[in-house]
Amino acid sequence: MEIKIASEKFALSLLMVVAFLLAINILGLFFFFCITGYQIFDIVAWFDFDYENNIPALYSGFILLSCSFFLLIISVSKHREIYAHSAYWFVLSILFAYLAIDEICAIHEHIGKITEHFVTAKGFFFFPWVIPYGIFLIFFILVYLRFLAALPLKIRTWFIASGIIFLSGAVGFEMFGAKEADLHGINSLKYCILYTIEEFFEMTGIVCFNYSLLYYIKHEIKYLSVFKIKQISFS
Repeated sequence: MEIKIASEKFALSLLMVVAFLLAINILGLFFFFCITGYQIFDIVAWFDFDYENNIPALYSGFILLSCSFFLLIISVSKHREIYAHSAYWFVLSILFAYLAIDEICAIHEHIGKITEHFVTAKGFFFFPWVIPYGIFLIFFILVYLRFLAALPLKIRTWFIASGIIFLSGAVGFEMFGAKEADLHGINSLKYCILYTIEEFFEMTGIVCFNYSLLYYIKHEIKYLSVFKIKQISFS
């Protein structure tokens, strides 16, 4: 039995879902700002980008988990190769699994509450979880520079582009949104625009990373046999 995964079609399908969720989120904001009463918004909140434990959050968790799965495939396929950085791939797989759980369970919100005991939640750091995550990010980048440099040029370019898109949302627009929330609250139009852009960038970056991983598997692994019964091929 053979299961085929086309990298372009898979990524395009993920991106189409992102576009759909973006449209529903914008529609929900239109209801919130233009229609009196919150009954309609309570329903649309299932699609609001700023809410936890709703459909966009679950979808973000799913595409992060798919990255973790593809990274695990690469790690397993590389573990017998010399200088293949198998451990780096495996740690990335664990990291993305954590990010998936964080997206669904909002672990960063709890970390933010702990961080508030040490810093003042104000301005760009109104959502203070970005401080410990930012410190970890700097450490992570320094550790992974050698790994990144060893990747093929096209894959390295995709990895960097995906990271820039994702971090522009997760850190950049998150901090701008935090300052707006501190100044005018979370119901201002500007804040809603900022968190919409933030989440859109995050999901788009993850989709791009999914594609880059599938592209890497396609050219470096070709196929993977599972339990000697199923064969997964990437095209």
